[in-house]
This record gives sequence, C-alpha cells and structure tokens, in this order.
Amino acid sequence: MNYSKIRRWASSVSANVAALFALSLMPVLAVSGFAIDAHRQVNIKKHLQAANDVAVLAGARAYKNEFDFNAAFAGAAFAFNANIENVHGDVQCVLNSVNPDPDNMSIWVDSFCEIPTIFGVGISGKAKMKVNAISEAAAVRRVADVVMILDLSGSMDPTELGYLKTAAKRAAELAIGPQAG
Repeated sequence: MNYSKIRRWASSVSANVAALFALSLMPVLAVSGFAIDAHRQVNIKKHLQAANDVAVLAGARAYKNEFDFNAAFAGAAFAFNANIENVHGDVQCVLNSVNPDPDNMSIWVDSFCEIPTIFGVGISGKAKMKVNAISEAAAVRRVADVVMILDLSGSMDPTELGYLKTAAKRAAELAIGPQAG
C-alpha cells in the first residue's frame, strides 16, 4: 500500500468545508425538526382552544334554556365536532368531558388532541404529543325585578306628568322588550 498517498490525503485541508458541513447539518436538521413539531403543536392548541370555547358556549346556551345536562352535552359535542373537523388529517381530537356545575350554574368542557410527531420520533422517542384545552362558561338565566315609583301628587303639573308617563313607557319598553299584554 502506498503510505504517501494516505499521508497526503490525511494532511490535506481542501475538503474540510464538506466535512464540517456534514457534521453541522445534523444539529441543524434536529433543531428544524423540533421547530416544525413545536409549530404544529402551538397551531393545533390554538385551534383546539377555539373549538373548545365554541363548544362550551353552545353547551351553556343549551343548559341555560332547558337546564338539562343531556341537551348541554349534545350542544357542546355538536359544536366541538363541527369546529374541529378541519384540523390536520393526522391529528386525533376528542371531547373528553362536558360537566355542569349546578352550584355556579356553569358548564366545563375538557378536550385534547394527540399530534403525531414528524421529526421527534427518532430523536426524542415520542411518537405523539398531546395538547389539552379546558373552558368554562356561565349558564345563568338572569331575571330581574324592576320597580318604578312614580310621583302622581299634586306637585306635578300636566306637562310634567306627560313627560313622566312617556319616560315610564320608554323605560318599560327597554326593560321588558316588545311584548303584548
């Protein structure tokens, strides 16, 4: 074997750029892979939270109208599924629970998504990442009693009494709304 050729090759510095590039390419690819997986996780978390918020509002509205847990669950599930269906095809999202809180007259919705990692499998060993979302909405029917006390004593002249009647009618229309009777 010709040792002079091997010595010349070993002492040569002309191909160091290629070797350094090959060595630095691995960490750059690893960081890029983690960045892509992290971006997917943040994006899907935002999408999941929006679907969860819509679901809790729909559930609270149904619970407020009927005070029935099954109606609240059905409304929340329908809204969640309608809003989460356009998330990435490889992501699996689940409406974990819909819980009413009768003491506070509120609804809690808990959901999660499992996101398959694209680059993290070989490096971190995790095949999936999980993101959670929890939302709460009030389901209170607000009923207010309104009392008006009008001064109809002799101190009111007819013009002031007309203004008082007009103001009282307008206040009743604003408080009650357009109802017959």
